[in-house]
Amino acid sequence: MKKWLALGLVVVALALVAVPVLAKDNESQLAELEELYNQLTTIKKQIADVRVEMGQITAEQGTAMKERADEHYNLMKENNFQCPGYGLGGGGRHRGQGRGPGNGGRFNGMGCPFAPTTSSTQQ
Repeated sequence: MKKWLALGLVVVALALVAVPVLAKDNESQLAELEELYNQLTTIKKQIADVRVEMGQITAEQGTAMKERADEHYNLMKENNFQCPGYGLGGGGRHRGQGRGPGNGGRFNGMGCPFAPTTSSTQQ
């Protein structure tokens, strides 16, 4: 009985030491993700400017693209740069844009095709 108690105390002590170390690494990774998403947003805005200059889209459409890029960055920042969840429709039988999980549910949100999928029991 004493061996199990000692083993339990060792496990708890290791967990208390490991959690702050893991959190510190996570903060540096979040900072790196924030910088990368910031660069991505800047590039999306530059693409919008070039498309306006080429005449592919109007100035209003370019402004809308830039605003959407900022909205996406802010959404990702609010979710600690994890995929938000729902994506393109496919809601139910209609195959249009709808409330169903669609591609976002399959890929854990737009822009995250490599994120691990969750099973129906985990949701």
